[in-house]
Amino acid sequence: MDLHHTSKFVFINVEGNKIEAPLEWQPAYLEILVPLENWRQVQVWLQGNKLLAYPRYLVGKERVLVDWERSNTGYYHLRFEYQGEIEEQVVTVFPQKISREAFAQMLEDLDTRLPTSVAIGLQKAGALAGLKLPQLNEHTLAQEMVILRRAISGTANRPGLTKILSKLASE
Repeated sequence: MDLHHTSKFVFINVEGNKIEAPLEWQPAYLEILVPLENWRQVQVWLQGNKLLAYPRYLVGKERVLVDWERSNTGYYHLRFEYQGEIEEQVVTVFPQKISREAFAQMLEDLDTRLPTSVAIGLQKAGALAGLKLPQLNEHTLAQEMVILRRAISGTANRPGLTKILSKLASE
């Protein structure tokens, strides 16, 4: 049995086929799943900028569409309003040249490791005089949060505390 589709929008490529999310640097459409005659009541914002919804005949079907411009990889905040109903979603555009896991690792490295290494490099070059930076064996608050999150949730290679404790409790 198929579950009822709860979202009021889906992504489709330029050929009209449903896709999970827009692809890096590829144009797409956001199809709004409302009756065609109500297209003027649709309001869509991307990153706070209002987008234009319009009716269009595409691949044998009349649809309410919003253009999705070519986008870089990253996270995009999408907001949809229709007849008092509000739906918000964060859309992830993944890179096409590296895997999703490598992309996630790169973002984590940029968020946690790079700031420390840049600060240490600047300090070694004589910048940041008078500032006391954490030693290499010390962690920043962001790094500690990542370590705790991994310990609780686990990683692809290791189970987290939630999985281990529930397994111990069942035994």
